Formats: sequence, structure tokens, C-alpha cells
Amino acid sequence: MVPFDPYFKWLAIPPEEQPPHHYRLLGLPIFLDDVDVIEGAAEQRTIYLRTFQTGPNSELAERLLNEVSEARLCLLTAEDKTEYDKRLHSSLEPTQPILVENPPAREKDGMSATVTLPADDGYQLAELEELTPTDKQPLAYAPNNSVLRGADPARDWRTGGKQKKPLWQEPWAVPVAAGGVVIVVLLLMLLTSWIGRLGDPQNGPVTAQQGEDQQDEDLQAKAAAEKAAAEKAAAEKAAAEKRAAEFAREDQAAAEREAAFLAVARRRGNRYLANEEFDKAITDYTEAIRINPDDARAYHNRGIAYSRKEELDKAIADYTDAIRINPDYATAYHNRGIAYDKVGDVDKAIANLREAIRINPDNALAHRKLGDIVVQRETAGAGQRSKPSFQFAVNTTSDTVDADPGNGVAQDSQGKTSLRAAIMEANALEGRDLILLPKGTFTLSIAGVGEENSASGDLDIKSDMTIVGEGSHSTIINGNLLDRVLDISGNVSLSRLTVTGGRPPGPRQRGNGYGGGVAISKGTVTMDEVTVSGNHGAFGTGGIVVAGATLTLTDSTISGNTTPFEGGGIAVHSRGTANIINSTISDNRADNGAGIAGSGDGTLITITNSTITGNSAKFGGGGLKINGGTVRLQNTIVSSNTAGSGPDIYGTVQSLGNNLVRKTIGSTGLVSSDLKNVDPTLGPLDDNGGTTLTHALLAGSPAIDAGNNSAAPETDQRGISRPIDGDSNGTNIVDIGASEFKP
Repeated sequence: MVPFDPYFKWLAIPPEEQPPHHYRLLGLPIFLDDVDVIEGAAEQRTIYLRTFQTGPNSELAERLLNEVSEARLCLLTAEDKTEYDKRLHSSLEPTQPILVENPPAREKDGMSATVTLPADDGYQLAELEELTPTDKQPLAYAPNNSVLRGADPARDWRTGGKQKKPLWQEPWAVPVAAGGVVIVVLLLMLLTSWIGRLGDPQNGPVTAQQGEDQQDEDLQAKAAAEKAAAEKAAAEKAAAEKRAAEFAREDQAAAEREAAFLAVARRRGNRYLANEEFDKAITDYTEAIRINPDDARAYHNRGIAYSRKEELDKAIADYTDAIRINPDYATAYHNRGIAYDKVGDVDKAIANLREAIRINPDNALAHRKLGDIVVQRETAGAGQRSKPSFQFAVNTTSDTVDADPGNGVAQDSQGKTSLRAAIMEANALEGRDLILLPKGTFTLSIAGVGEENSASGDLDIKSDMTIVGEGSHSTIINGNLLDRVLDISGNVSLSRLTVTGGRPPGPRQRGNGYGGGVAISKGTVTMDEVTVSGNHGAFGTGGIVVAGATLTLTDSTISGNTTPFEGGGIAVHSRGTANIINSTISDNRADNGAGIAGSGDGTLITITNSTITGNSAKFGGGGLKINGGTVRLQNTIVSSNTAGSGPDIYGTVQSLGNNLVRKTIGSTGLVSSDLKNVDPTLGPLDDNGGTTLTHALLAGSPAIDAGNNSAAPETDQRGISRPIDGDSNGTNIVDIGASEFKP
């Protein structure tokens, strides 16, 4: 058995060139003086040979690794190299290196350690690989930017195939030649037999016995020929299988080498990024992307480097590529949101941070950054950003009063900051203040209706402020059925929280009974990603009442609220204004206008891309009841509501087009682009993603791709980008309703 030759099998160094000199061993031009190239070539040889350390020839791999180390040390030490070159010059002809282009890349992942980047504007790093000692060596490049390596075993990447061999050295040559000789001999035998059959003119015709003998010989010749052909086919098959196995091993080795090159480039980029050497980091991440164009992490981390250099357009492009490769890359959404905020595109910043939180609800940094951006948007004036006058971080779920309103500290007698204490302090101060609510349920426990300074009963918000929670599923304000929950008469922003358990006093009791969850009597109020559910209006309006004020409701859900009067979910009257966008109004109960009720001259309600379904009224208007004022609808579903008359809509609406109304009886004002008397096929109210509950469109719904793109928000209620090609016809058209269908 021929012994295994590691020089030839692994490094393509033939026996006549063994043992190889240092330059041949490293695959370098003879007498090369460039230390960077020498070091890089030695490193690549080392990486390659390490792939054989765990195989059957591990001892030979260890021996070659030692020889590579010896060659590297000699050629990188000036005195040793000079002496070595003198000896080599007198004994060998120079050889040339093989310059190998990188073969197709195959990524290997699975790294876990992290490198910490100094904090800057809330950027997050994905997991970064831990550096190894070999990563600290520079990659070597030839003048054309190809990696300079040793000869690839049995493959020449310059020609894209196997190295050329003489035909007689191919493994199939011997069996093919032997088979040919056998076939020639058999043909001669057949020819002789055929001549014999013709008979001998001098001795007469062939006898019967001779004919039988000849037939036997023919059969034996045929059998021999078939056997030879079978042996030839078997030999060719074996040779082909051997070649296939060799190619498979070579491909695997090439993939492992490329994975090693990728790891070195990306790890070193991480080191440069951590050390704030951003240009060097960008160079290495670019090399990693060249090796593997589908490396989402390399795109993401290069985006961070561009962000830190304030090259925000390039950063956004890299984050976008990372998301394209990995649509669930939460930190890429997070950092793209920060970049959009820096370039002044606040809406895209908010949408990206919401998506980051949707993918990873425990991302506290994204929650805080989103809260900051919301506050900046709400407090901005004359095109300039401004900071809140005071910021109070609630740190207890207890319901306690502020010990000294107006002193700027918002603490109770125990030094804790409760929600009630923070509101009392904000009411006593000038300017717009910020209240940050953590996860938890904040239950009102101090009884006392009719008091107007938040000392008891409901929370009276009388000055300008912003209240930000950490998601409607986890930050909950519970009225505990003592009173309504929030009584607002200022310019207020509420976001990412739930209002529940409100029940104001009924008739002939102190205080009014309107608005079980939220009563808005003055100012401009925005509610974003808010849930108002489980509230009861003793005298009117279960969820939200807007009287002479302005409400903008976005990405929110109003559900499960009740009243024995008008407006189970929302009521707008007395020249009030409500803009309802990307929101769900579901399962509310009332005598009239169970979902939404509008009344009085000058009242204006505009509803865009919303879903109003499952509401029930005893008398009129299960979904909508219009008794004065104007109600505008666009891209909105009103379906499956019930009432004594006008189950979905009772009264006249001003349709702006592309609505879906399941039952039009009792309504007027719809237009030709509206879908009438059709079932939208909705799913139940459920967690379909995002921070609030929604009704999903089911497959085949007529609402899919039936909206108007020009009127639709960029995202749906859950934060999913729209439009999406829901019917797969090649055209992206927005869906009707609050939730976009994603096939």
C-alpha cells in the first residue's frame, strides 16, 4: 500500500520537490521579501492544515504545522532569512507561487461571545464573535486584492477545475487499456472462426461436428466479450465514484477554508469596531460581505460603523440589507430607527423601533428610545426639538399622593414615586412634563369622587404632559371600579399602556358619569398603541368621551366597554374632533352607537384603515351611529355588528372610498368603490403581533388588496409595513382595515 503523502495530497507538492523549501511550503514566490505577505501566507497555511488535525492523519498534520511555523519564523527574521536565501540560491531553481482567487464562500456561524462597544445614542450590537490569537494577524492580499495562499490540493482555482494530468496518469487509464486489448483478441478469434465456416476448398465443406464445435466457440467468445464489457463498466464506475469522492473532499476543504477566512475578517472587524477604528472595521466587514454576500451580521455591524462616522445614508442601507437577509433581525430594526431619527424622519424611526420591540418585547433600550422620540415629537415646537421640563420615573405600583406638589420631586411620604404623585406634581409645574411607567398594574385605591386635583378617585390631568408605558400588554392602569380612570383637560400624550376598570358615578351622584375609561373635555390628546377595555359608563360612554376637545387615536384597540346609554366604545360630541387611524373598535355594548357615536353640529370624526366589528347596540347603530356632525370613512371595515336598526351604520357617512360594509341597511353616503354587503372573513380579536389586539384578515378575504394606497399609513396597527401583495398578483395594494394580510 502506498503511504499517505501529506505534501502532495494537502499542498500539491509532488515527490520530486520534497522536502519543500520554506517558500514552496508556504506557496510563495522564491526569495519574496514582503513580510506582510509572508505572514499572511503562513497564517492561511496554518488555518488550512488545522482542518486535518482531527482526522486520521492528525500526526502528519501536526508535523506540517510545525514546519510551517519554522518556515514563518525563519522568513520573518531578517538575519535567518538572509542566510537561508544564500543556501537556497545555490541549490534550487526558483519556483512561482499559485495565486488563488477565493472559491465560493460558505458561512459557518455559531459564535457566542460578545465585544462591548461604547454606548452612543442607544445603538445596539448583535452578538460578536470572540477574537482568537490568529485573528490578530493581518490578512494578506496580492496586488489584485486576491488572497495569496498556497496551492489548493488537487484544485486549480485559476481554471475553475482539477489540475491537468497526463492521460496515462488518470485512475481510469489502466482498466480501459486492458479492456481494449481483450476486445481486440476476441475480434481476431471471431474473424478466424468465420473464415473457418466458409470451408476449405481443397478438403471439402465443413462437417456437422465441425459446425457444432464452431458454435460452442462462438458462445464462449460471446460470453468472454460480455464479461470483459462488464468488467470495463465496473472499472469505469469505480473510477467515477473515486473522482466524485475526491471532489467532495476538496469542496469540503474549500468550504472550511472560506469559513475560516470569513471568521477572521468578521472577528477582526469586531475588534476594530470595539476600539472605534471605524474605517478599518468597515474594510474588514466589506471583505466578509465579499466572501459571503448573505452575511446579515456583517452588514449590520458595518452599518454601526457608518452610523458612528455619521454616514447615516450608508448606515441605513446596510441595516436594510441586514433586514432583507434576516427579516426578524430586531437590533437591525432598532439601529435603523435611531438612524432615521437622526436624519429627522421621526415616523420611520418610530415604526422601526416598534418593529424591534414586536420581535423582542424585552428590549428595554428600544422601549426607552421610543419613549424619548415620542416625547420629542409631542414637545417639538416651531420645527425645533425641546426636552420636557421635568421627567418622573414611576417606581411603585402603590396608589399614593404627592407629599409636596410643586417641589419638582414627585415623591410620597415614603420617598416613592407613584403614578398619582407624578401626575399631581406635573399638574403643579409649568411646561410639559414626562412620566415614565414601567411594567406593572397600577391600581387606583384612594376612593373619593368629584375631587379635581388627583388627590382621590380618578386621575385628573390638568396640565400638559406625556405618559409612556412599556406596552399595552404589560403596563396597565386599573380604575378598580372606584371612578373613571383618567379625566383630561390639558394637552396630553398617552402611549403604550392599557386603561381598564373605570366606572364613574351614575345619575344624581357627585361628578358626571361620562367616559368610564377616559374623559377628554379640553385640549389636544394623542393616544398611540393604547388599549381601552373593560370600562363602564354609568351615565354615558363606556370607553372614551371627547367633548369639545381633539383626540388622535393611532394603532390602538377599544374593546369590551359598556354603557346603558350612547357610545359604548367612543362618543364624540359638542364640536369635538376625533381622528381614528389604524385602530380596532370591537365588542363594545350600548343602547345606541355601540362602537362609535357622533352627535351635534360641528362634530367631526375621521376614520382611516380601521376595523369596527362585533359591537352590539340595543336600538340603533351597532358599529356607527351618526346623529349630527360629519363622519368620514376610508379604507375601513364595518362588519358583523348588531343593532335593532342600522346594524353596521345608522345614519349618513361621508365615504372617501374603499370601505367594506357588511350590512348597508340603515346607512347612506357610501360610494361605488366601497364593498357592500360582503363578509370580510375576519379572525377573532387576538394577539396577531404588535402591542395591541387585532382582528386578522383570513385568506381569501375580499378586503385583501382592496384599499387605496394614497390614503393608507406606512404601517398597519401591528407595525407591519404596508402595502403587501396579499393576493400574490404582483402588485402591492393596501388592504382594507387595521391589519394587513401577510401570505
